[in-house]
Amino acid sequence: MATSKRAPKTQTISILKIVSKFLASLTASEIDDLVSGKTQLKLSLGSAADVGRSNDDQGRPAVLEWEKLREALTGADTTEQGFAILTSIGMSRLELEQFSRFLDLPILKQDSVSRLQQKIVESLIGSRLNSKAVRGR
Repeated sequence: MATSKRAPKTQTISILKIVSKFLASLTASEIDDLVSGKTQLKLSLGSAADVGRSNDDQGRPAVLEWEKLREALTGADTTEQGFAILTSIGMSRLELEQFSRFLDLPILKQDSVSRLQQKIVESLIGSRLNSKAVRGR
């Protein structure tokens, strides 16, 4: 238990990075609602296993485990396999947008589901395949 009422500077910075990463995952409309006061930001403590795993009406995780999905896509041998993985999961546009942000990909408001899928597959699979082709492997 800490004896000081204030967290050390490094802990505060770590906490702010977590909050910043969360804010970066919000859509433009969610940010607008937050700034205008239509919605509120509430912070709560929970175990690491519970973070980002709320269920929707179908019982499917609302926010997927992005790291596992990135590994699955990175392991795909072809872009077709990558599209098949994304299609089989049935991600919504919002989920694709959040995953794209997780991957630090540039996204536009007008990007459709298929365009977001293309960006994801190209960044994780296509660029690697192109590099291999250029090197003659």
